Amino acid sequence: MESSSSCGLGGCRPRCLQPLRSVKVFMMLLTLTFIGADGFSGYLVGCITTIERRFEFLSKQSGLLMTMNTLAFVVSIIFTSHVGRAHKPLAIAVGCVVSAVGILVTMAPHFVFGSGVDDTEATVPTATVAVAAKDGDGHSTCFGGNGTEDAGDCGDDGNANEIAYAMMCVGEAIRGVGSSIFFTLGFAYVDDNVGRSYAPFYL
Repeated sequence: MESSSSCGLGGCRPRCLQPLRSVKVFMMLLTLTFIGADGFSGYLVGCITTIERRFEFLSKQSGLLMTMNTLAFVVSIIFTSHVGRAHKPLAIAVGCVVSAVGILVTMAPHFVFGSGVDDTEATVPTATVAVAAKDGDGHSTCFGGNGTEDAGDCGDDGNANEIAYAMMCVGEAIRGVGSSIFFTLGFAYVDDNVGRSYAPFYL
């Protein structure tokens, strides 16, 4: 590492943190960050069918959701890598925080709108289930299982699903921007602070 650098944030640079001023520690933390980011991506792919059923997403909506992270990554990578060169460690830390915020936003619909009806509850009496139908004029009407009109239930569910989809898309876009920072600058920072003979081992 550079001799003029020290561990800390702003004016808070306690001595107890200075032993962490090592490229090995940095590489370990960066590796854990990569594992966490890739782990969330894999988990999202594995859960996408469950998410489709819960929020009634179309297949094309799910496809767009899965590409939002990559699209944001590609669009922002030139800007973030250029701006972050001024202070790579700080930029990498900011990228990790931004990516974490994106993950939280992506998960938020589960906590805001709930997990929905479990499979074990899928056989509830039809009287408690609201279904959307169309009348003879083509207008959408919402009925409960007992035949009574209840337009509020279907409309509320539709709006909630749209909000959930927007939240997840925004979250994935934020995660892509954060990932573009630490994925690009992380390797560059390691390469700048190790000898040429050790660079292949670390990278």
